[in-house]
Amino acid sequence: MLLVLIVLTSLASAPAWWDARRRGAWVAWDYASLVVPFGLWLVLVIAGVGPDKTLSNVVELFFLVAAVSILHSVRVFIVDRQFEYRRKNSIIVFVVASLVAIGLWALVPTLPE
Repeated sequence: MLLVLIVLTSLASAPAWWDARRRGAWVAWDYASLVVPFGLWLVLVIAGVGPDKTLSNVVELFFLVAAVSILHSVRVFIVDRQFEYRRKNSIIVFVVASLVAIGLWALVPTLPE
């Protein structure tokens, strides 16, 4: 399931990837932001700290797919065109995507199955 979500995120981020690769603006942090937020969410759920999660809480990951894809698009199509700090912008997207994963884990209550 996690692999499918990462593939979906990659497909949704494909236009941003295509444009950024053409300009040489896609860096390793962008690849990390495709994977790490999902792994972070999973580690937090498995650790059992904080709110209990059920199988219904997997819907949080679909919001994460959308968030990461939108963050990539905003960075590539808007922010990078105004600020030339592409690596720094990519790191910011990575951090924000990770914070979104933590926020989803922490703020979404246990959903009934």
